[in-house]
Amino acid sequence: TASVAVALSVIGAGLVVNTNEVSAYVVTRELLKDSDKVRDLINKFDEDNHKLTTEKNELTNRNQELTTENGELKAANEAFQKQVQEKEQKNEALKQRGDTLFTQRVKLEKQVQEKEHNNKTLKIENGELKTANGDLTKKLDETRQELTNKQQESKENEKTLKELLEKTVKDKIAKEQENKETI
Repeated sequence: TASVAVALSVIGAGLVVNTNEVSAYVVTRELLKDSDKVRDLINKFDEDNHKLTTEKNELTNRNQELTTENGELKAANEAFQKQVQEKEQKNEALKQRGDTLFTQRVKLEKQVQEKEHNNKTLKIENGELKTANGDLTKKLDETRQELTNKQQESKENEKTLKELLEKTVKDKIAKEQENKETI
């Protein structure tokens, strides 16, 4: 693999670098003469490389999972933000509706107070009119009674006048008869 190739090329220069752990191995000419030690060192590098490759693959997979999860969370967040915005718009609309209803309520309460005041005033006026009506009815009854009494008196006077007229006419006729007889 690439890490082994880098490690072997560095061995030739006398220095081995592990890029992840930033460690260095000193390779001397003496070490190169011992093939078992070089083989052990290469095997160790292969094991380290295998571990690092496995770890890298796991981290890559985990990174992909986290990237996917992050994308899902971003999508969920966008949906949530959209819901929040919709709720805020609805809330604003409800607030405006509440303000409108409050204004209407205040107007209606004022109208109710005015109507109650007018009602009290009308009740007072009605009471005064009933009293005035009672007084006028009483006066009307008195006037009717007076009229009835005057009509009765007038009838009686008329009857008396007729009787007097008849008596006067009879007396005059009787006097004229007397005067004719006397003449």
